[in-house]
Amino acid sequence: MMDDREELRRRIETLEKLVAEWMTRNRELTEHNCELTERNRELTERNRELEAELARRGKRYRPKANTPKRPQNKPDRRRKEFRRHGGTTRPDPPDTENAIVHEVELDSCPLCGGELEATGECDERFVTDIPEPKPETRRCRESWSPTSTPPTTGSRRQNNAA
Repeated sequence: MMDDREELRRRIETLEKLVAEWMTRNRELTEHNCELTERNRELTERNRELEAELARRGKRYRPKANTPKRPQNKPDRRRKEFRRHGGTTRPDPPDTENAIVHEVELDSCPLCGGELEATGECDERFVTDIPEPKPETRRCRESWSPTSTPPTTGSRRQNNAA
């Protein structure tokens, strides 16, 4: 009988150790489960926010990364109603005696190649040639008296030949 009691005590001690280990492990897993539940709640909330943002942007929205660029349907700013500056032109030059006039007569229309009829209308274009400026070189010499000392700066050279 004594043997049975000793054996039972050893088995009870072993079982108590196992129960203590399992309770510790259960506590650790419960804490980990709470952390994961909290993280899941945060991610679910963030997912709701992002879905609301996508719905606000509309179904034509594309994220910037890894998507091909689509051509922008911007208005043609060259059209008159979109111009910001009305533009300027020079006034026609006055008729002068030294103006050279070139009369150009075409055999056919430059656009379609058809025959031309005399309508009395013509386009004039003025070309003003601006002459190239001529460079001028000026040499300035300064004389100093033998008793005075000329200022010494890097931009002036003393001319001993003068």
